[in-house]
Order: sequence, then structure tokens, then C-alpha cells
Amino acid sequence: MSGNHGRRSEKLRNWLILATLCLGAGALILYSAIWIGASSDQTEFFDRLQKIVGILTPIAVLFGLWVAWQRAKASERVASIQARQAEIQAKQAEIQARNAELAEQGQVTDRFVKAVEMLADGRLEIRIGGIYSLEGVARDTPNDDVFGAVFEVLCSLVRSRRPAVEDARDVSEQESESGNSEAGNLVDGGSEAVSIEMDIQAALTVIGRRAGREVVSALDLRNSDLRGADLRNTNLSGAKLSGADLRNADFRDADLSGADLCRAYLYRTDLRGANLSNSKLKGAKLHNANLKDADLSGANLRAADFRSAYLVGADFYGADFNGAKLQKVNLYTADLCSADLHFARELTQKALDSAKGDELTKIPKALQRPDHWDD
Repeated sequence: MSGNHGRRSEKLRNWLILATLCLGAGALILYSAIWIGASSDQTEFFDRLQKIVGILTPIAVLFGLWVAWQRAKASERVASIQARQAEIQAKQAEIQARNAELAEQGQVTDRFVKAVEMLADGRLEIRIGGIYSLEGVARDTPNDDVFGAVFEVLCSLVRSRRPAVEDARDVSEQESESGNSEAGNLVDGGSEAVSIEMDIQAALTVIGRRAGREVVSALDLRNSDLRGADLRNTNLSGAKLSGADLRNADFRDADLSGADLCRAYLYRTDLRGANLSNSKLKGAKLHNANLKDADLSGANLRAADFRSAYLVGADFYGADFNGAKLQKVNLYTADLCSADLHFARELTQKALDSAKGDELTKIPKALQRPDHWDD
């Protein structure tokens, strides 16, 4: 209010100054005309006219400067007003964007809550719908926290509904040790049909897709019972799968790079073409597992049990086999370059001869380095 009053006062003052100048200039011109008209001859006329011009010229210059100054001030005020208006518009746009973001977050939160509620429904189709609704939330939200929360919920669902059972794993161990399975049984995939609930399979499928993005925290599926799960072409890189029961699961062409599979049960698991580079398989049970053409470069395989495993064409570059059991394994064309098998157990000369290696491959003292490794 005071600003508007000040601008009106300044405008009135400028008009008074302009009126005063105009009146003064008019009076001066009128006096000059009378004074010049009273000249007695032509010489005196031009002399008086020259004097009047000399007086009026600096007055006109000063008046022009004053006008220019007023215009500059007016332009500055207009620029200031425009800048202020632009600032106000920017703030309004920011507020509108923030309100839209809050509204969107509210919608996402509502969708998230409703989807989670659907997971507890007694009807299978509703639970599956809730799982895919959560995937939609993960796909649509730009918020990494919400995205991560979706997969935490799904992993929690799998762990709570499918906890690994020690008794069942003990039976698998006894079957393997009793010789009920023959080497190579999984060349064409698992032979035992193990069912998994449809909603849990749907949750695993969504987890494996990750909605096209990476989860900030690792997927936590530790000590889960994933027997018979279809996990082909899934992205489980960096996942926590220690102690999980993965018997007869299908991991063909899955990305398990950097995953923690310590003490996991992989009996008859199909891992053909899977990426297990830099993974941790310490103490894992891989009886009769099929790892044809799998990538286990840089993997920690200490104390892992590979008895009767099918390892044809697998890449074990730089892998650590110390303490691993390699009884009846098929290592044909497997890459053992730079691998450490110095303390590997039950490895035969025949199996070693069928593999590829180099001068950096460490082998057990009781075995001979194959001649073709030096070619």
C-alpha cells in the first residue's frame, strides 16, 4: 500500500515539474518575442534573436536530459516489475509442480497400500493381482525409496510363505550320498517335478524383472524355499540367497553375478548359461547341478560340493576351488585358467585332462598338469 502511494506521489511531482517548465518556457518565449519585436533596426533584431537562442539552447538541452532521465527511470521500473512478475510466476509454477508431485506421491502411496492389502487376501487371483499391482507401482514411481520398498515387500512375501525346511534338505543330502542320482541326469534339465505356488512364482517373476531398474539394496531371499521355481533370464545380480533351497529350480541364462549363494542347496538345479561371475558359493551343495556354459569366473567356490555336477564348457577363470568336492564331475572343455584347485578334493586326472587351463592354474599335488595346457 505504501509503495503504491509513493509511486503516485512521484508521478504527481513529475507532472508539476513538467508543468512548471512548460509555463516558464512559454513565458520566456513570449517575453523574447516582445523583446525582439521592440528592436529599432534589423541589426539589433538579429542581435537580440541570437541572445535569446543562446539562452534557450542550454534550457532545451537540460529539458531533453530531464526527459531522457525520466524515461530511463520508467524503463527501470518496468523492468523491475517484469522481473518481479517473472519471479512470482516461477514460484507459482514451483508450487504447482510440488503440489502435483505430492498428489502423485499420494496416489502412489494409495496404490502401494492397496496392493499390499491384496497380498493377504485368501483368493489366489487377488494375491496375484496385488503382486502385479506392486510391479506397476515400482514401474511408475520415480522415488527410489518406494521402488525399493516394493521389492522388500515381495521378498518378504516369498521368505514368509516359503521358508527353507532343514528336514527336506537333509533328505536331499542323504539321497545324494546314497547314489540315487547319476552324473549327467540334468544335461536336458531337471527330471523331478516340484510345484511352487502360482502367486509365489508371480512374485519371483516380478522380482527377477525389477521393473527395468536396479534395486538400491540387495534382494533378500535368504533361507527361502524356491524348489522348482522358474527363474529363467531373471536379474538376480547381487541377491542374497544364502541358505536357500534351490533344488530343481531353473536358472537358465539368469544373472546371478555377485550373488551370495553360500550354503545354498542347488541339488539338480539347472544353471545352464547362467552368469555367476564373482558370486559366493562357499559351502553350497551342487550335487548333480547342470552348469553347462555357465560363467563362474572369479567365484568363491570354497568347500562347495560339486559331486556329479555337469560343468561342460563352464568358465571358472580365477575361481577358488579350495576345499571343494569334485567327485565324478564332468569338466569337458571347462575353462580353469588362473583357477585355484590346489586343495580341491576328489578331482581325478581324467576330469582335469578334459578341461582347459594355463600356467597360472593351481592343481592338487597328486595330479599332473595336462600337456595340452602348455600349447
